Amino acid sequence: MKSPDIERLLDTLGQPGRLQSISCFCLFVNLWVVMTNHMSSVFFAAKTEYSCIDKNTSSHVLPLLSRNGQAETDECSILINNNTEKCTVWDYHLPDGETTIISEFDLVCDDAYKSDLTTTIYFAGVMMGGVVFGILADKYGRKRVVISTLFLSGIVGVVTFVLRTYVAYVVLRFFLGFFMQGVQNSSFVLTMEMLPMKYRAKGGILFVGSGVFGVLLLDFLAFVIQDWKYVQLCTGLLPFLQVLVLWFLPGSLRWNIVQKNIREAEAIIQRTVTFNKLTFPQKLFDEIKNVALNKKNDVQDEQKKGNAIDIFRSPTLRKITFILFLNWFTFALGYYGLAFHISHLFGNKYLNFAISSIMDAIFESNLLWIVPRYGRRRPLTISFFICAVANVVCSIVASQSVSTSMKYLGTTMAIIGKSMIACSISIGYTYTSELYPTVVRNGSLGMNIFWARVGGMAAPQIFFLGTYTSKFVPYTILTALTLLCGFSTLLLPETNNTGMSDRLEISMTSLLDQQDDLINSDRTKFQCYETSI
Repeated sequence: MKSPDIERLLDTLGQPGRLQSISCFCLFVNLWVVMTNHMSSVFFAAKTEYSCIDKNTSSHVLPLLSRNGQAETDECSILINNNTEKCTVWDYHLPDGETTIISEFDLVCDDAYKSDLTTTIYFAGVMMGGVVFGILADKYGRKRVVISTLFLSGIVGVVTFVLRTYVAYVVLRFFLGFFMQGVQNSSFVLTMEMLPMKYRAKGGILFVGSGVFGVLLLDFLAFVIQDWKYVQLCTGLLPFLQVLVLWFLPGSLRWNIVQKNIREAEAIIQRTVTFNKLTFPQKLFDEIKNVALNKKNDVQDEQKKGNAIDIFRSPTLRKITFILFLNWFTFALGYYGLAFHISHLFGNKYLNFAISSIMDAIFESNLLWIVPRYGRRRPLTISFFICAVANVVCSIVASQSVSTSMKYLGTTMAIIGKSMIACSISIGYTYTSELYPTVVRNGSLGMNIFWARVGGMAAPQIFFLGTYTSKFVPYTILTALTLLCGFSTLLLPETNNTGMSDRLEISMTSLLDQQDDLINSDRTKFQCYETSI
């Protein structure tokens, strides 16, 4: 199926129509649900001050230890009858009513690593979900995957509230992340395939940018409720509400046409034109149907059907894919690493988190006019470079004892760095979906987000590494990665104002650099799969 045919069909159904606008908004809300779970560790595993106490006398007699040449109290040991013993009971210095998983499961001292480990395991689930549900959505449709993963994530979220052990929490968080990524990927792709070409960039930015409202919702719930268990219960109930809403939304017209589900595609068109008060585009639909069902194209269509592995068979797609893998890894490492560290920054964690979310919204809203005007590649590159500069400043501030004003500067630059990475993610989602054909789009996006989740898994550990080395080390690593991504992004093709490809096109482009005699003798032996961009 030719992309221009489907693009013309989408244009006749609204620019965009009321049904598409309502459907997109409902899909945006899915990201609110996703972000309340992705970012929950900011408060569930927030920095928690504690001190060791004698379980018999409730006293706080602590030994001293030397750290960085300075004497500090050892909160993991206690003096009892002039003997130093390992601490087994702690007093947590939290406001009344506030709890974290650290205070709930005593994740301090020798078990301190378990706090960050919960986030790493969550993103391991997200990583697996990106691949599995990407493939399932390409095979069975976007809407089916969105509804099923929402329902299952709601069940897991509620069970997490009921079971109160560390092992149960870790296991359930893994499956919560697994299902949440199915919701996120398929919702985004469904949004992209629902919109006409000229609205696709704005739709992608609005989709990713709408996650800010989910983050602000989480901040509000955490500030008001403060007990992590009941915050978890609230976020666990949200998916069930979304299932009721999304049940009535149309599926992907583009996917159904490409899969030759003509009857379902016709039903979606009829419902859309009825709701939008338009005329059914019978002539154009008949042309598309005839091409889709033409038996002469069956063999060719079977050859053009592909899977996510096909993206490695073309030199062009292979280069694009490896650059995107690096970008997506850095997206998650930078965004989640800086976000999870917010409770450790100078200032109030709730206020810092709210300000950082508002800054994300301000910067991302500007992408609505920047990306259509300047394309995808240049804004993405500039976002990486600004993030690198922000991390350089954070490295300098973190490497030395500084004044209060400098600490505020460090907090400000960390927030700006996070916002720049958020802008990069907004552009990256749209850019990635446009670089791949429909038949492998969801699966390829899933593979890229697989690497994003590798970055998400590493995000809490990179700042945990800073506690054992130096505080400037995490920011230095982020600086190097964002600079590398900025330069490598310049090698990607621009997709602004180009149609989305539906099939894996057969091309001989990658052979042009070969010797003429080699091309002439072996030309028929090679087939390379390229995008049509």
